[in-house]
Parts: sequence; structure tokens; C-alpha cells
Amino acid sequence: MGGPEVDVPRVDPPPASGLVWLRDASGVDRTHWVAVDGRALGAQAIDGPVWAEGSALWQLVIESVDAPLYAEEPQPAQPAQRVGTAPLRRVVLRDLVANARLVAIEAPEPGPVRDLRHDVALVGSVGPFLFFVERLYVDAWGAHGAEDARAVVFDLRAGAAVDVATERERAAWAREAPAWARDLPDLEEDAGVSVVALWPRWAPDGLSVDLHVAVEACYACGDGEWSDYTRSVRVPLPRPPEQLAMPLPTWARDAAARVGGTLMGFTRVEHPAPAHVLDSLSR
Repeated sequence: MGGPEVDVPRVDPPPASGLVWLRDASGVDRTHWVAVDGRALGAQAIDGPVWAEGSALWQLVIESVDAPLYAEEPQPAQPAQRVGTAPLRRVVLRDLVANARLVAIEAPEPGPVRDLRHDVALVGSVGPFLFFVERLYVDAWGAHGAEDARAVVFDLRAGAAVDVATERERAAWAREAPAWARDLPDLEEDAGVSVVALWPRWAPDGLSVDLHVAVEACYACGDGEWSDYTRSVRVPLPRPPEQLAMPLPTWARDAAARVGGTLMGFTRVEHPAPAHVLDSLSR
């Protein structure tokens, strides 16, 4: 004899959808939730960049950490006099589904300084790879202060910073970098040449990636494009690195054209948990 009949309500699964991150002319970032058939989902865009990865929904959060400033360089037998603080940046990714967090870039520890400035810029994303450029200016009682820069690529799947280039790609770039930098002015013949960053750019026809090559230079010869002691050039690659090779889906391209602004990145929503959170965020 069978059990009692139970009327189970039917729950429609979330529509196949994606997230499209756009930056407007004033530099404001917003993320749009769209169906893969082109329909906009939700009544409004979400402030800031948001990415879906599996069952997670990651949102970028920039935290401020105060660092002390000193009037004079501390001495072993003399306590230092603090004269104020300067803000450092900590880059955090918050999972809106599981209420978890990842630290993508920790605030630096510059030690005692007279002045400092710290900034982290998110310059684009390719699938789960987020591209950051971090800049730190420090004045530690030398002849002058100096700014240093570094690139960080954070992989949402690994939860860590990664190198998206293969050994073969890095070796090829290293061989070609001196030729790319040959025409830069005010350089010593034996100046060190380094590939320091990748710059992704989405256009209607797909992804392009520029290679940033920096060459050692004197402080007065630096061009300010990277660290203070370098001159640099950006070189368009004939094709993206292998790990970044992915097509631009129609739904992301159409959303960018419809809304306007610069397409900075996109991810596919493939799990119902992020879709349910997105539904509440975009009402």
C-alpha cells in the first residue's frame, strides 16, 4: 500500500544567466545581471564589481588600515613621535552566499615613514582571474620619496594570487622584451628589462591583452608609468595568454552595448545559490 500523496510545489530553476561588470565614464563600476537570451534580470544594477564562481558570489570590498607617520626617523634610544596616520588598502573578496571572505591583497607594512600613499586599482577581469595594480609611495627620510608598483592576478577558483602565463610564454616574452624597449629614451645600455604586468581589455570583438615592459632608469629619468625608477612601454600581444583565451559571449557584449560604458569583465551564473542572492540584490 502506497503512502499518502504529497503535493510538492514546483519551484522553477533560476534562468541561465550571467554577470556583466561595466565601468562608466566617471570610473564608477556596476554589475548587471542578465539572462543569456539577452533579457535584463532585476530592476537595477549592483554597485561595484561582482563575480559568480560555482556556488559562490564574490563582491569586492576595500578596507582601510591606518599606518602611523612620524616627524623624525626613529632612533634606537629615542622614542618616535607620531604626527598622524595615512590610509593603507586591504583588498577583500566577500562571498555573499556563504558569508565568507578572502584577502586578495593584504595592507603592506612599510615600517616607520614620514609620508606614504597606497592605492590598489582593479583594472579588469577575465573569467575567474582578477587583475590588480598596487602602488605604494614611501618617504622614509631619504633624498626623496619613491613609488613602487606591482601587478597581482587573483584567481577566484584557487583563492590565491597566481601567474596566468605558462613557462613557455614567459620565456618568449623575456627574449623579446629588450627589443620592445629599445626605443625608450634615457636608458643605459645594460639596464635591466622586466615584464611587470598584463593589461586585459575587452572590446566588441573579444579580449586583447597588453604586455607591460619596464626598464631600469634613474629617478630623474623615470616616466611615472610604473615604479619611479623605470621607463616602460605597453606591447599588444598578438593573442591572449593560453589561460585567458575565452570567447566573448553574446549576452555580455549585448549588455555592454545596451547599457553603455566599458566592459571590464563577466562571469556565468551556473549555480542556483548565487542567482537567489542576485535576485534580492537587484530588486
